[in-house]
Amino acid sequence: MVADEWTLAWGDDHQPVPVTDSAHLARLLVEAAREATESGTMVELVSPTGESCAVGLGRAWSVVTFMTAATVPPWFISRGRESSGTSLVFFYDGHWTEFGHEAAIPTPDALAALGEFYETGDQPNIVWDEA
Repeated sequence: MVADEWTLAWGDDHQPVPVTDSAHLARLLVEAAREATESGTMVELVSPTGESCAVGLGRAWSVVTFMTAATVPPWFISRGRESSGTSLVFFYDGHWTEFGHEAAIPTPDALAALGEFYETGDQPNIVWDEA
């Protein structure tokens, strides 16, 4: 489904919240990160044209995923330059999802990628693997 606005979803109900501007996105990410401190969660930012970028919160290491509007492969997952040493598990759209340690990037870098996606509407400029 293509909407006419950016949305951000996270948590148990994964209900999309409209994003009005960059400052609003930053406030929503602070709220989501606060909720993620107990257990990691993925936040999913969806563009008006249907592309989505998701980032894991609540840990020092994160992962980033990217899907085109077609929701058919290829899907993309971040490739880290360093390793967290262990796999990462995040709550994502009602399910626990495990990501390999090779996808781990520092959380500030993941958040920067999400911000880039919001500002440009394009796939963020990080190193990707096809998933």
